[in-house]
Amino acid sequence: YKRLLSKYDALTVRESSAVKLLEEWGIDCGGQVLDPTLLLDSSQWSEYIEEDVKKEYVLIYEIHNNPRLDDYAKRFAAHVGLPLVRVSPTLHQLARYMLTDSFHGTAFAINFHTPFLEVLPNNKTGARNQSILQLTGLEDRIVTDFNDFSLADRQIDYAKVNEIMHRERERSMEKLAELCECQM
Repeated sequence: YKRLLSKYDALTVRESSAVKLLEEWGIDCGGQVLDPTLLLDSSQWSEYIEEDVKKEYVLIYEIHNNPRLDDYAKRFAAHVGLPLVRVSPTLHQLARYMLTDSFHGTAFAINFHTPFLEVLPNNKTGARNQSILQLTGLEDRIVTDFNDFSLADRQIDYAKVNEIMHRERERSMEKLAELCECQM
């Protein structure tokens, strides 16, 4: 990978761990930028939503087969007294809670101000999830005890998260534009 990545004129990455890895390899990195799904805010994403769902529910956005997450999601939904719905292309924005092991599930929850619980995947993609949680100060959304439902009662300060995301969107777009100009 080091040899192949060294051939690029410019690189940006979306995880802080990738910045460190490239630095260790001696590869010049343009820095960390937001994942493309986070470059749009909820109003921009809403333009692609064709229908509304009028009831609240707990949304499970699960990418990895994880029986512990499945069981936890069922018991969490029962705890908060809401139906459990699995991901669908039109339902992200109205879920009352989202349980996810997916970076993109986390990104949509952040964009649409949905209270979420993060079950870190038991593989290397967990670094991507942790990176966005650290960036936004939401590390406390990680489920560490599958018998604890107290995250349902912890509010997310989306005003603070929105400030961070606005700043990071601008920084990311500036960095990407700067790299594009360098290539012309």
